[in-house]
Amino acid sequence: MKTDKISKRWEIGFLIVYGLILIHDFLDTTMFIDKWPPKFGLIFYALIAFYTTAKIFFNRKKFTKVEYIKFGVLLIVFVSAGLLSGYSVLLEIGLLIIGAANVSVDKILRVYFWVGFVVVTAAFFASQYGLIDNLVYEIIGKGTRNSFGIIYPTDCAAHIFFLIVVGLCIQNRIVTIADILLTIFFAQFVLVENVSYTSWACLVMLTILIIYEKFYEYTKSYEKMPVGTMSYKEFFDIRKNTIFKLMSLMPIVMTILITVLTVGFNKNSPKWAALDTKLSSRLTYSSQGLKKFGLKPFGQYIKEWGFGKSTVYHEKYFFLDDSYIRIMLMYGVVMLIAVLVMWVVISKKALETKRLVLLVAVAVIAVQCFMEHHMLEMAYNPLFLLLFADFECKERKKSIFLLKTDSGNII
Repeated sequence: MKTDKISKRWEIGFLIVYGLILIHDFLDTTMFIDKWPPKFGLIFYALIAFYTTAKIFFNRKKFTKVEYIKFGVLLIVFVSAGLLSGYSVLLEIGLLIIGAANVSVDKILRVYFWVGFVVVTAAFFASQYGLIDNLVYEIIGKGTRNSFGIIYPTDCAAHIFFLIVVGLCIQNRIVTIADILLTIFFAQFVLVENVSYTSWACLVMLTILIIYEKFYEYTKSYEKMPVGTMSYKEFFDIRKNTIFKLMSLMPIVMTILITVLTVGFNKNSPKWAALDTKLSSRLTYSSQGLKKFGLKPFGQYIKEWGFGKSTVYHEKYFFLDDSYIRIMLMYGVVMLIAVLVMWVVISKKALETKRLVLLVAVAVIAVQCFMEHHMLEMAYNPLFLLLFADFECKERKKSIFLLKTDSGNII
């Protein structure tokens, strides 16, 4: 009993530190903040470093040697990439992942969801009442893009996308028709108001996949799905639970796809040019980045000029939107491999605990990150924090819209 209370305190401690970091990171994506005071971010680095070090030290009997080796390898990768590339935020992310060890998956996701919901909602209303800027972009042939207090329209749409995805994953949520309709509504919202085709397409994809997941839960195959540890040989055997295992492998598929497209891209070819136009010049900038900077094990600092917090077009515009190419060039090949391995581990744990909506989340996030750069940004994607977290779910989340028929089927 005393041990449980101590574990609970460590869990609460992590959630507090994580919540503070999230508030900072979410605000950084809004027009509320122009510039933070110098070295302000070091406060959060110090907080998570102190917490994680203390947790590992005072709970050293609770972790196995294998777990310590995993912690060590992950920390070496993130610290090396952070120091050698100059992107010190990687140190914070690595410490957060380790600090989240044994913390409830659902509590992590719930903190992310509510902090994000409050900040994004506050930015929306503040922008409508003139308290902060609502950056508006007129796109010829596409319409007006609103940012609603976020630094850029597509970032606003991405916030909506990730909040919906995470909300559906909390406590292995039992998806209802109301959840599906709400997802469709926000898909239309980001298309009309943000003119964000990527988030719209991914929300449509999310809708299709959660409908599939919902019907799958009524099948005998779902009932027969084992709960418990499986070997990686079993996990990669796609003859069983084929669709969900393919979902879990989407990050690897997307990595291979964008790498092949980037390497093979020829700007002088009409077919390549047409494809690049469809992908909003992702191939142009990815190819430029690869040729100019090349690959390094632990990345390099790359100066970018993008939009965000301004409607003025930058003549030297250069931005690596694709998450996989971005990680590969800026954080290094080793970091990209580590990221893909983490996706596999998280997906395996989700399958072991029958968290099928979480596998859907992995698939749609993998596709979204093919076009956008949010994979390793804490204000957008919190799923990497689940790597060492506790996946146990004693009771599934029931929607406030939950209805049951006489036969007991959830609608």
